[in-house]
Amino acid sequence: MCGINSLYKIHGVVDPTDLRRMSSAIVHRGPDEAGFCIVNGGRVGLANLRLSIIDIKNGHQPMYNEDQSVALVYNGEIYDIEECRQNLIKKGHRFITRSDTEVIVHLYEEYGMDFLDKINGEFAFILWDERKKTMYAGRDRHGIKPLFYHVNSNEFVFSSEIKGILSLDRIERKISPDYVMSTCITLYSPTDTFIDGIKSIRPGHYLEISDEYGLREKCYWKPRFNTDNSISFSEAKEGVQHYLVNAVRRRMIADVPVVVYLSGGVDSTLLCGIMAKLNQKLKAFNIGFNEAIYDESGIAEETAKFYNVDFQSVHCSMEMLADSFEKNLYHNEAVIVNPHSIAKQLLSAHVHQSGYKVCITGEGGDEYFGGYPYFRLEQIWRMLLSDSDTAKKGLKFLEEFKVKEAPTEFAMWDHNDKWNQNSSFVGYHSFFANRAIGAYEMFHKILDTEALGITSAQQPGNLIRRNYDFEYLRELHPFNASRFISLNQLYTYMIPLLGDRIEMANSVEGRLPYLDRDLAAFVSKLHPKYLLQMDNLREKHVLREAFNTELPPHIRKGKKHTFLSPNWDSFLATSRGHELEEELLSVDAIKRTGIFHRKNSKYITLARKTLSPDDHTRKRVDLAIGVMLSLQMLHHLFIENKVYSNPKFNMVDRSPK
Repeated sequence: MCGINSLYKIHGVVDPTDLRRMSSAIVHRGPDEAGFCIVNGGRVGLANLRLSIIDIKNGHQPMYNEDQSVALVYNGEIYDIEECRQNLIKKGHRFITRSDTEVIVHLYEEYGMDFLDKINGEFAFILWDERKKTMYAGRDRHGIKPLFYHVNSNEFVFSSEIKGILSLDRIERKISPDYVMSTCITLYSPTDTFIDGIKSIRPGHYLEISDEYGLREKCYWKPRFNTDNSISFSEAKEGVQHYLVNAVRRRMIADVPVVVYLSGGVDSTLLCGIMAKLNQKLKAFNIGFNEAIYDESGIAEETAKFYNVDFQSVHCSMEMLADSFEKNLYHNEAVIVNPHSIAKQLLSAHVHQSGYKVCITGEGGDEYFGGYPYFRLEQIWRMLLSDSDTAKKGLKFLEEFKVKEAPTEFAMWDHNDKWNQNSSFVGYHSFFANRAIGAYEMFHKILDTEALGITSAQQPGNLIRRNYDFEYLRELHPFNASRFISLNQLYTYMIPLLGDRIEMANSVEGRLPYLDRDLAAFVSKLHPKYLLQMDNLREKHVLREAFNTELPPHIRKGKKHTFLSPNWDSFLATSRGHELEEELLSVDAIKRTGIFHRKNSKYITLARKTLSPDDHTRKRVDLAIGVMLSLQMLHHLFIENKVYSNPKFNMVDRSPK
């Protein structure tokens, strides 16, 4: 894994000092070595920071083809790399390294941008084609690796992180109203970042930049849920087992040890079990909390013993979370609605300190296999709207669901009497639409909409219509439509906050088997009834059955455990949390940033102190506190203050000779 930066000058030439500044700002992504090149007569610069995982001695970047007409900087891992390499060798290509970076160069030579259809992995890249005088910048299908860009009248600027772009003082810095509303209402902003004018390349897309055409965005992949009714349940189980085992096996290939993150849920348990079969010296890491309702360390330890795996739990107190809040926001560069992102960052720090560079994690399992509580809640709603007998059964399931999922209420589901009254934006009774309406009602009151420039374009319906293909969603089974929306939130919220950013903050590479190309394609074809079994409110039915004999007894019998951490109320009760409240949510602080309405914001802090913790409004208030703290801290870190950068940062000049 690495960090990448690039400049494409419309006028003038690239100053290597800019590449040094940008690279120094994200050096945590690749502390092992740094290199850059200047091409296209000085108008294009590419830079790379390397975290050495495969071919540690030879995989230097930027990397070229034989005649140096193609230059590449690349961040990620390709898991079918040997198959690709052998196919290319048969076509006459020669290799001098074992790195996947060189394979990408030759794949592009052979297939052009169609090479993206031929690789299975997680990546971001910037490629310069000297013959075509064209730059290409793109991301993997699921957006696991980040890539941001900024365009002005003089240049195109690219970086793995927003701070890489902001290290250039000439870039204007102000809060994006589109991001604020999208994040507050839908937790989904496919292109917007908190800085107005800095965009994210969409997952499954790439940009093409040239003097002739300027910038053009192209989509090479998007999720498709085309149910194949011919697949039997037995075939579904066999397929899930086959593809998941292969996905894990691929991700264990490295020239350094690979560890696993282990929680109390079935996703990480299966990864641990599969890895234990492939590696008898496996080490598992876990996060533990003081509050029993959030702590899964006991379950995880029992799982580790079952698989005979070395286990280590990292204890996170609320004081530790509060002390690490600022660092977390600096690396995440995004709003967090729950402190669990901070806990994951503390875990990755411990993994790094323990001498490891690569971890395997379970993100994506809930989205593809329908594991979140709202999948079951929406099915219950559909039952309540059916005939009388089915509706009666739905009422019974609803009461059981409320009891079973009480710990995840509002974080992962929100039942209220309005679900059937709210007109759905997506053609069915949707948890996402219901939540968006409720969030809009609250945040529209506390945001300073006039100062931010928020208009009717940022209302829930307009935001969702702008971000989703409604016609496609209405063609899908409601379960699959929710999977589609859930995946988009995974790309834009869950992975950045629980995956790449918090791991790379500590120079750790995360690998995600549940987002393997082949596994995802197979699971997308399965009938919803294979994934959701309502008789016992069981999620991920086919996944559990596929590995039933290999799961520990306590996991086979148990319920899903959604990874959560203590709330903001507990956070603010700590010494540092209290200081942050004074620093970020005081009247003067609110006035200075101009993000929140000064008068209405007072009601949020008052409600936090007066309402019962069990009150539904109080739970919404807790989310609002997290959003307010995050936006205020982001403003402090990146708008009120400059990003640290070093114009003399040490890099190897690998420009063509």
